[in-house]
Amino acid sequence: MKEYQELGKYISRLYMTGTSSYQAYEDAKAEGATDEEAAAMFWGYFAGMYGIMATDIGEHVLPELRMQKREIRDILLKANE
Repeated sequence: MKEYQELGKYISRLYMTGTSSYQAYEDAKAEGATDEEAAAMFWGYFAGMYGIMATDIGEHVLPELRMQKREIRDILLKANE
């Protein structure tokens, strides 16, 4: 179970980071950036945001990352019913 939780943590970080980074890419393109500039924006944003979310700072930025262990357990138990 712990291995699945750990895997889920990384997948959710990648998903949240990817969607936000893609939005940064789209915003850069809308502002007239070239493909290369927008790609640089994407990867810079991606690296920075993933780095922040991998630290305790990420828990303050995204409160859903700091769910109490009891809440997580309850959610998992309900999902298995």
